[in-house]
Amino acid sequence: MPELAQELRERILASGPIPFRDFMRAALYHPLHGFYASGRQRTGPSGDFVTSPTLHPGFGAALGELCLRLWRRAGEPSEWCVLEMGAGGGELARDLLAWAQARHQGDPDGFPPALRYRILEPFPALVERQRATLAPWCPRPEGAPPGQPRMPSPALASPPSTSASSGAPPSTLGWLPPPAQLPSGSVTGVLLSNELVDAFPVHRLRWRQGGLEEAHAGLSDTGFTEAWLPATPDALRAAEELGGHVPGGPAGVRPEGRPFELCPEGREWLRQCARVLRRGSILTLDYGAEAPELYSDRFPRGTLLSYRGHGTADPYQAPGDQDLSAWVDFSALAEEGRRQGLWSAPLTTQRDLLLHLGWPPQGALGSAGVPGALESLVAPGGLGAIRALLQGKGVSPVGLLDT
Repeated sequence: MPELAQELRERILASGPIPFRDFMRAALYHPLHGFYASGRQRTGPSGDFVTSPTLHPGFGAALGELCLRLWRRAGEPSEWCVLEMGAGGGELARDLLAWAQARHQGDPDGFPPALRYRILEPFPALVERQRATLAPWCPRPEGAPPGQPRMPSPALASPPSTSASSGAPPSTLGWLPPPAQLPSGSVTGVLLSNELVDAFPVHRLRWRQGGLEEAHAGLSDTGFTEAWLPATPDALRAAEELGGHVPGGPAGVRPEGRPFELCPEGREWLRQCARVLRRGSILTLDYGAEAPELYSDRFPRGTLLSYRGHGTADPYQAPGDQDLSAWVDFSALAEEGRRQGLWSAPLTTQRDLLLHLGWPPQGALGSAGVPGALESLVAPGGLGAIRALLQGKGVSPVGLLDT
């Protein structure tokens, strides 16, 4: 039996079934055996599922165009940080920086020199993969020979510029700690995430005979199984905090027995992002919906999904060796943003966002990528259906996405 599965089994034998939220946290984020912490290739054609940055470099170019528009809207400050949270293998950073480099060479202006790309990544194994992917933009230790791998600076302050002889613009790259450890108002720029929030651990709940039950991971003769028990105090607090977003809240009809998910960590994450942002925007790209759709009978079993080898799987089957995700409640993120003084643009789709940004980007048709990727990224029934929420402060959203 894999080590994480054995560890969870022993925990359940000692203390009884554990809330699904705790099971999901261990399955994804255990420091040694979690799905993401291991550093193995998880995304792309050779992984368990595909993400937009792994399909075509045009995706990073399009988001670079959005960052350029936001920089102009902010008055073209001398430094503009693009802060990516959860960068996977570094593909999005690579493609956005390559777009900025090409743009600087073909149409020089103040944007590429102002660009400071930062990554928030908690897992050392993934940082090492990102370093390899982003080697051309990582500052090389002083005096190191050209063949030596470059190492990133962890500081918020600008690391050394890339060498002029490399042909790269003075865009810089570095790694940062999580938002909760960053000073308030320390970022002017764009906080960017792609398929991050749907991997935050969730409470999985249902109404039963007037009360809330919570899914737990228990044991059967064949492995882990789902057990429904009275909701834990943490789950009840989450339901109270989310109030009107919870199906069957004070004024609603309670859907007997229909599971749904709540993610209090999503709201806390956005609170921290708003606190760190001095001026600029937060772009959240993810699977999700607004509350009326998310908690409707469109999802009779909730939105919890598990992927392994590009196929769906039992969420309890192989903790640490398969992805787990639940759709994002974008109504909750927009509401929390308003509480933190952010504006929120109307929720849109990845398809509409990319088309507003001039999809496909100039030169994308001749770029290397997965065959059919340019169409897949805007397919209404596929990746194009991913939702995009743009929020911000100190930068007007009016007309931002007008073509």
